[in-house]
Amino acid sequence: MYTTTVTNDDGTSTVDWFDSPAEFARAAEAVPESARFCPSWWTGEDWGEASRRAASGRLDRVADAEKLLEELQAEVVTPRSEWVASRAGSFPCVPEALAGFPEPMRRRVVVPSDKAPIRVFVDLVSSAGIEHEHLERRGVAALALAMALGAERSVELHAVVGEGDRSGRKIVVMKIPSAPLDLATACNALTSIGLIRGLGYSYCTAEHKHWDWAFGYYPSDDGLRAKYVRQLRAALGASDADLVLPPTFLTDPAVKDPVGFVRRGVAEHGGRDEAFESQNR
Repeated sequence: MYTTTVTNDDGTSTVDWFDSPAEFARAAEAVPESARFCPSWWTGEDWGEASRRAASGRLDRVADAEKLLEELQAEVVTPRSEWVASRAGSFPCVPEALAGFPEPMRRRVVVPSDKAPIRVFVDLVSSAGIEHEHLERRGVAALALAMALGAERSVELHAVVGEGDRSGRKIVVMKIPSAPLDLATACNALTSIGLIRGLGYSYCTAEHKHWDWAFGYYPSDDGLRAKYVRQLRAALGASDADLVLPPTFLTDPAVKDPVGFVRRGVAEHGGRDEAFESQNR
């Protein structure tokens, strides 16, 4: 585990980066018993079950994710650099220069590609009133997306949970082995509500004593959701090309439509054109 800290107009974001959910679960065991909150009626599993599954993983929802693959053949376009012919550039193609070609030089440009490597961050925080069964289905859809993307390109997958307020926050990032994708670990990290609501929330609040949305407001509409994602990107040091799936609010229509939730996250992945244009001006 290592920690990064970002301080800006949004306050201070302290981010603990773990190499795996299992490593995070071991760190969460340091949370005092009095600060642990993981009732099974709210999470679907108790603290011990969530901790053990973080280490062992699970495959029971993989079949459900496979059923969603055809519905989630989503294209996520990200920038990729390549060398192209040009009148001016970093170096010449000597045969073309000798032959009198009009663009004998080579320069590096950024082009949009649906095959370039991509980092995916899934924010698994949710309103307390959402039933854990709905959150599990959301996790299945996120797993299906990771599987679909991983079949075509290199994917770096992360599960995210954070708590805080407008002045500061603690964020946990769990890296999921994804080269190739570790299905058992990914399945559990994205669908274990005990891992997020139990271990995750307790870990974040034990130090900062905040039990609220990471940036101190509910991302309850399109504008606030976009603002939340921008702030989360800054806290994580994520680029515009990285895909960030936002948390879920109680009145969000996507709560009961997990495929719609993921599709919307992909559709709102708006940084790709900006990144492409800014690097090619």
